[in-house]
Amino acid sequence: MKAYEYKGYTILADQAPEGAKEIAFGKTAQADTILRLYEGGYNDPSAYIVNRPQFIEAPHFGVAGLMDKGQTLDSPFAPFSVSLAEHRIVAVNTSWEGWEYRLNYPGVPCRLPARVQIIGMGDVGHTCLIALRLMGSDLIGDIGIYDVLESAAERWSFEMGQCVWSFPDEDLPTVHQIKREDLFRHVDIVIFAAARGVPAPGEEAADVRKAQYQHNAPMVAEYAKLAREQDYQGMFIMLSDPVERLAQVAWRQSNLNEKGEFDGKGLRPEQVEGYGLGVMHARAGYVMPEYIKNGRAFGRHGDGLILANDIAAYDDALSQELSAKVASLNMDLRRRIGYKPFVGPAVSSGALTLLSRLRGTRHYSAVFMDGVYYGAPLRTRNGLPALEYLPMDPVLCDRLKDGVASLKAEIEADGDAL
Repeated sequence: MKAYEYKGYTILADQAPEGAKEIAFGKTAQADTILRLYEGGYNDPSAYIVNRPQFIEAPHFGVAGLMDKGQTLDSPFAPFSVSLAEHRIVAVNTSWEGWEYRLNYPGVPCRLPARVQIIGMGDVGHTCLIALRLMGSDLIGDIGIYDVLESAAERWSFEMGQCVWSFPDEDLPTVHQIKREDLFRHVDIVIFAAARGVPAPGEEAADVRKAQYQHNAPMVAEYAKLAREQDYQGMFIMLSDPVERLAQVAWRQSNLNEKGEFDGKGLRPEQVEGYGLGVMHARAGYVMPEYIKNGRAFGRHGDGLILANDIAAYDDALSQELSAKVASLNMDLRRRIGYKPFVGPAVSSGALTLLSRLRGTRHYSAVFMDGVYYGAPLRTRNGLPALEYLPMDPVLCDRLKDGVASLKAEIEADGDAL
């Protein structure tokens, strides 16, 4: 690997792009942004923040990036310690279509105040709408809403138009009804909150998540293809269950051409995120208040959830017990009192997670790592995910690796793998 100047950019690469000029390796550490070019195939995002020294030399975005095993910055990477800490090193995967045109800003573009659109005005969709309107005035300027049932969108446009300060010091985001053909036009963020076949309390199938997947996946595919047709460049946020599986569907289906072949011309992996882990973190704190101080959540919304009771003092037995209890909390409540919880998912996983992302603060999201969408704590820097790497107990490391492997096997069994 050598350092180059290329079209005005500072890059690190194993092979020099045509027209690149070699420069002193250590000199690159002073650049505002360092681009690490590599060919990683379609199982890595097109761009992401490099957070560990070993990923400068061998770029990869996966659960290994979460695990702090105490590596030191040996020469020749010692000069990059500040660059890593300040999230100034960006890996650019040259396997993806159009990578050269995105060197100036490899991240997912999002202007502030952001323009947001929500698909689906059911329980989760309209609750997320309320929260974003009331809490997002500093970050969101406009919210478009859409539902296949036109009267539902009309109702919530009407309702939100009447939720105002009597004597405002600030403007709340405007809310208006939009048409299907405008869903992916002139917008920064699209939130998918539509759902079909949600069972009523007491009518749940043996495997609720699988039933939800079978109902919702074809609908997600339809909208993902529309995003491709309209060359959508913003964020596609999945809020419908099962979050991680449907995020995978949105990404993959948008990248299939008319012949059903994967061509990489749809949504880039980092454009799609799944918001489901925020409420699991919140539920863990509800069940065990001391968890909130230093606990962490990983994995999936529901089955496949991995909680760490305390990231610095990990207790595997306690963490597994907490994970099982939190994963089943929703269904237990439905069976016990006949109530389907939706406020927590809409607010903690939906609105608060999105606002944290826009502010660049830590939050939970399922992002594309190791070829699947998997939940983890992270920050967003310049439109790209930067994983929070943590000191981890080896047992917890193994649980995360097993969780990714299990999700991959499930995806392959259903034919959604690349």
